[in-house]
Amino acid sequence: MNTFEAFEGKQTQSEPAEIVPFRGVMLHLDTDQITVWEEHFEPEELTEVHRHTRDYLCVALTDIDLTVEPILGEPEEQLTVLVGADKTRFDRNRGRLPRGTVFHSRVSTEGAVHTAFNHASTTSKLLIIELKGTGMESK
Repeated sequence: MNTFEAFEGKQTQSEPAEIVPFRGVMLHLDTDQITVWEEHFEPEELTEVHRHTRDYLCVALTDIDLTVEPILGEPEEQLTVLVGADKTRFDRNRGRLPRGTVFHSRVSTEGAVHTAFNHASTTSKLLIIELKGTGMESK
């Protein structure tokens, strides 16, 4: 199972179908240890509801101004800024992060389901590096 499991609507009670990356998500690499995705967030656009199933590192390829909104009743991720931004610049849901910022997201054994909204007037781009054997795979 991959990180980006697209859901139809906001139904999280049923098992999600096999992964079909939503618009703006591209797979770059899949090895036995990591999976690397690139995600583009169009200006003032909300992503589809999706589940992260593994811990991941995220690298801002552009300046980022996103709100990540967890789906009610789902476990939240633990986000830690590692490089490139003052840790106070990523509050509970909204991140205003300069290009080059790296953060780690710890995902529970239940996964993490959310949407994201791009507040910027330009396309925001992230590189997402999943760490296999973590999150839901560590049960």
